Amino acid sequence: MNHENIVTKINNILPQTQCRLCTYKDCLSYAKAVAKGDRLDRCIPGSDQVIIDIAKIIKKDPSPFLGKIKQKDFTTVEINQDDCIGCLKCIMECPVDAILGARQYLHEVISQECTGCNLCVAACPTDCISSTDNLVEYNKNLSKKRYENKQLRLSKKSLVNTNIENSEISIKSKQEYINKILRKDVIKSQNS
Repeated sequence: MNHENIVTKINNILPQTQCRLCTYKDCLSYAKAVAKGDRLDRCIPGSDQVIIDIAKIIKKDPSPFLGKIKQKDFTTVEINQDDCIGCLKCIMECPVDAILGARQYLHEVISQECTGCNLCVAACPTDCISSTDNLVEYNKNLSKKRYENKQLRLSKKSLVNTNIENSEISIKSKQEYINKILRKDVIKSQNS
């Protein structure tokens, strides 16, 4: 089995919370690291079952890693509507687009899409986001797709912004060139 197939299989086993508790930016990055030899016990939401499943793929003994992950319940979050200022920081931080809202409007968590990563909690400047007692019940495959779609959308937005910046630079250089020629024409006409 080639490296890409191993990475894909490992990524498909991971819970797709994109929580970053493994210290990587997303589940795919952790899958790549494991395929290159990183520790098997970094996926906290996956716990021992993920370790066992990954160990089967990479043909490694899982026993040194089992029982090391402190089990954690992943719960959904909610937004206190009275304190939300509509700043978009939670929306930008949510890896799976489980928060709806627009700038300067109230935001709302789509609880069935929330993976319980809690990245939005730390991002909120008004501390209006808190964990609930409701355990997450997200669809792992849908969560993975939502994450991939958000990454694709953000990369396109980045490309558009780069093109806009480049066109602004281009416009500015054209304006400078025109001004330079006009200055030469003014100087010529003054000397004539």
